[in-house]
Amino acid sequence: MPFVMVGHLTRETAAGSPLPASLNQVIIRDVLRSQLGYQSIVITDSLSMAAATEVTSPDRVGVDLLNAGGDMILMPFDFTAAYQGILDAAASGEIPDTA
Repeated sequence: MPFVMVGHLTRETAAGSPLPASLNQVIIRDVLRSQLGYQSIVITDSLSMAAATEVTSPDRVGVDLLNAGGDMILMPFDFTAAYQGILDAAASGEIPDTA
C-alpha cells in the first residue's frame, strides 16, 4: 500500500495512553512500523476533529504526529500554527532529521 490513514481511535488499554491512534507512538511507531513492518507513508485523518484538538494544541499537533512516527498531517485545525510548530521543533532539534 502506498499509504495508510490512521484514525483517531482511542483505546487506552491497547495503547497504554489516552492519545488517539493518529498521534500515538505505540500505535504508529511500535505496532504499525515495528511489529507490522510498514515503512510507507502514514497520514492522519482530519486533525480538525475533536479527538485531536482536545488532546494537543494547534502548534503541537504536527510535532506530535511526527514524533509518533507519522508522515503527513491532514487538515489541522490551524494550519499556520501547525506549520510554525513543526518549524520551531525542527529548529530546536526536537524533531530529529530521521523523523
